[in-house]
Amino acid sequence: MFVVSEYYRLIEMFLKCDRQKLFVCYPLIVLVWAIVLVNPLGFLYEDDEGAYLYLSASVSDGQSIYSDVLAAKPPLLFYIGALIYRVFGSNLLAFRYFASLLGLIASILIFKLFSKKNEPLVGLALSVAFILDPLVFTQMRFFRTDILMLTTFFAGLYFISQQRGWREIIFSGLFFSLSVLSRDDAFVYSSLLLLYFIYKYNDRKYWVIIAVIIGTFAISLFTRGEHQFIGSVSQQLNISEIGHSSRIEKYINFLWYLIRTYPVWWIFPLIVLPIIRINRENFSIFSILIIATNIIMMFLSNSIFIRYTIITVLVRLFLLSDLMNVIKSKLKYPIIIISIALQIAINPPPILELVYRDSSIISVVNHLKGISNKNDVLLADYGYFNFLSGVKGTSISGYLSGGSVNSGEINAANLISVIEHENVEYILIHSEGRVYYPYGCEIYYYEPHHIKGVKDYIRFEEYIETKFSLVSTFYGSGPVFKLYKKTAH
Repeated sequence: MFVVSEYYRLIEMFLKCDRQKLFVCYPLIVLVWAIVLVNPLGFLYEDDEGAYLYLSASVSDGQSIYSDVLAAKPPLLFYIGALIYRVFGSNLLAFRYFASLLGLIASILIFKLFSKKNEPLVGLALSVAFILDPLVFTQMRFFRTDILMLTTFFAGLYFISQQRGWREIIFSGLFFSLSVLSRDDAFVYSSLLLLYFIYKYNDRKYWVIIAVIIGTFAISLFTRGEHQFIGSVSQQLNISEIGHSSRIEKYINFLWYLIRTYPVWWIFPLIVLPIIRINRENFSIFSILIIATNIIMMFLSNSIFIRYTIITVLVRLFLLSDLMNVIKSKLKYPIIIISIALQIAINPPPILELVYRDSSIISVVNHLKGISNKNDVLLADYGYFNFLSGVKGTSISGYLSGGSVNSGEINAANLISVIEHENVEYILIHSEGRVYYPYGCEIYYYEPHHIKGVKDYIRFEEYIETKFSLVSTFYGSGPVFKLYKKTAH
């Protein structure tokens, strides 16, 4: 026991030196982060990412989101993507490296914040825990809104936690606004955080940031137009079937999944909080508010996807940090290591992503390049096909991949109308097969996300058989892709 105590004392002394923090902690963070960059193009079935890539290319080509092409999210990611596209073209690596870089920035800010709030070893442990969280690990590998929202949100928190002068107010307001422009739910989380700070510090300056966030959120909504705005709100607040037994059962299954895979959801409220004690000196109140708000929002919107709980990754770090602050004995360091190791063991990062590879999408893309020209229009399940092949998409190509958010439910009549109006030459439909999904839980994969899941699909299928002919079929370890070409008549 004496040896263990001395060992941790030496680590503590070693990490308290700023120079040693620079040469020890940061390289360790970068080393763990670098794991995320292994096999970055192995997985090409993330349908939302495909939509965002297509939308980015469309914006770069001069099209307007929410009118020329439909989009389900605020505009920031698409404009960033358009800039990346202008510089690197359809190089998917550039987009995914950007997402990974966001994760690295967030992990370094986490280290700096919790090192100041606790000590360097705690900051290092929480930074590594952040990178290896399955949600963060996966989102850092995709060009998506989630990691952009999380990083900008935490940047706002970081600046406002350093000091409370007007310089920090301006920077934090900027980053919170960018977070809101990344994903709508950041509006709720950032507002809750600032209300917590008003309670904690009794400082009216935070009302300035709240006003800026409200203004940013209003601008984000109004830029989408009336029809887009109504569709977005109805998707975010879907209470029409709130009493249906199937929806309640699905939600209960989701909660059980969280309890099994994230024991912190029930360990902290039942065991840790009595130790921490809810007071103004820690993040406990904010953490519980975010957990409760996140669960309620997901129930009201019926968005039962594990990635929509990504904001609670930060909540778990706050609670661990608070726990470390109240443990004064030498047991602090073993508890840090054991708690992090236990969470990783119970819910490990999806390492299979680092070895998974399916070339079927690339095969389809290469085939499209060989048989199509710049005037052809392709309607596809995933935006990857339009993005990587350069074949023009339709006004709903990104929307089809991104879900039924802004134009009501997709049905056969809507699809046929778009196909006729926009002179679609090729249609690519994903058929049989179950795609490997990186979150590792079946309930987060749902067929209506794709063309084959549209309402009245039989009518659409009959239309395809009449107006189009099957030209190619592509097999892989995920879905089977069937490419149809418009017939002469």
